[in-house]
Amino acid sequence: QVRSPLSASILGEQTLVVTEEKVTVTELRAQVVAGLALELRPQPGHHPAMVTVTARGTPTLRIPKQQEATLSLWLSFSDRTLAPLELYGWQDAAVTVTSLDPSVATVGGVSPGVPTARPWVVAEGPGRGALLQLHLHPPDACRRGRHRAAALATATAWL
Repeated sequence: QVRSPLSASILGEQTLVVTEEKVTVTELRAQVVAGLALELRPQPGHHPAMVTVTARGTPTLRIPKQQEATLSLWLSFSDRTLAPLELYGWQDAAVTVTSLDPSVATVGGVSPGVPTARPWVVAEGPGRGALLQLHLHPPDACRRGRHRAAALATATAWL
């Protein structure tokens, strides 16, 4: 449950079910986050100090050579659950990110073909589209045999 610090009322709740069933990663979802848009709305009929706050990531890189962005990565599982990669820790996943058009955007914090802990994107010039290719691999300690090179999931991110 999430409770209001002002009124102690329940703002939201979610039931969790824990089972022994194995799940698999079915999809990697990626979004470029270059900025944040914040919206504050008063709650009519409630205490004047109560507002609804909405924060959204904005994907647009506007200033070449000066603006950087991070990546928001989410994992979709076979049991139809969705979780941010941060929930499991970047150190437990090997994510590779490749720019499909380095004249539009480059990827920082990585060496070609080498997984990184947390990549970022740098605007290089005008352009848009599905320009980032991402691959999620298991950690090195879990890679063995013929599964060594197989990605758990792949995704593209739009700029």
